[in-house]
Amino acid sequence: MVDLPRIESLRLTYRYPSWTGLAQQVQEEAGDIRAVAGTQVTLEVRTDKPLTSPLIIVNGASSALSQTNLTSAGSLVVKQTGHYRIATRFGDEVVPLTDDYLIDVVPDEKPTVQIQNPGRDYRATNIEEVPVGVKAQDDFRLEALELHYSVNGGDWQVDKLPAGAADIQAAALLRLEEMQQKGPRGESPLLVPGDLVSYYAQARDHSNSVQTDLFLIQVQPFEQRYTQSQANGGGGGGGGGEEDQGQISQRQREVLLATFNLQRNATKEGGRAAERDADNARMLSEVQNTLAEQAATLAERAKARELTGDENISKFVKSLEDATKAMRPAAESLDKQDLQAAVKHEQQALQHLLRAEATFREIQVSMQRG
Repeated sequence: MVDLPRIESLRLTYRYPSWTGLAQQVQEEAGDIRAVAGTQVTLEVRTDKPLTSPLIIVNGASSALSQTNLTSAGSLVVKQTGHYRIATRFGDEVVPLTDDYLIDVVPDEKPTVQIQNPGRDYRATNIEEVPVGVKAQDDFRLEALELHYSVNGGDWQVDKLPAGAADIQAAALLRLEEMQQKGPRGESPLLVPGDLVSYYAQARDHSNSVQTDLFLIQVQPFEQRYTQSQANGGGGGGGGGEEDQGQISQRQREVLLATFNLQRNATKEGGRAAERDADNARMLSEVQNTLAEQAATLAERAKARELTGDENISKFVKSLEDATKAMRPAAESLDKQDLQAAVKHEQQALQHLLRAEATFREIQVSMQRG
């Protein structure tokens, strides 16, 4: 019979991966390890007698500990859930000095991000600065926080917001006066009533990226921004065109938001989830084709009544025709599950519909004054 050395203390020192932003941490008198994958844990074991050949056994694989007097030391890297124990060689045997301690891998959770202000679709004039408030949180540290915006379905522009912490509240300005579009002759006119700015926020940590919903800013005239419109109802050259047009643009907006959400949440794996995404894309394609037919019919109705002699009515019809032209490739992209292309075409279609709405309001006001 032999009295084995007894462990008097166990110290664990955690050195976390740099991406966590966590400082080194020391844990006394507790053997269980709980950390994210990639964390290096140094163990210092003090015994009442020197160990002849100290070992650490991790998930059945043993490695030697260094020894200085009564202290043995070593390290392990957290890779997977399991267990470890401290042991020593005694003669030809490996004798455990501790029970099994748990190694628990802490998952890196996805960050959360939301747009707090304005937090809804918004109407603004073409010279306004629209403040956007973004809140993002992560269990460790956000590596990037961005505001993405697109004008009239154009390329996405990116504003980088402050990052590097676990809890961030940031602010940005969408300066509509600076969001000018290149014309056919290279000119850069200001946005006009009916133009559209789409935007969303994106947060990224070490291994995950998340986006907010898509929000829209509709450009409108000054008098509608600051005064009550005088053109509510009232007769009009389109014969019910405003109501029909409003329904089409509202449904186009719903298709755009549904496509964006489908793209954002699309599964990267196969199986039933992928089949469900494909079914949803085909359904949206059918809806988009239906809206294209309705917009084309509304344009033809205005033409058939010989209303295109008026400049504004001609603009109204052209906007509807341009919307129809953008809806066709949107429906085709949805059918092919090319959601990124579909979102681009859908934004353009909605912008043309909103321009048609703005033009129709001008027609109504002009007729009432006449």
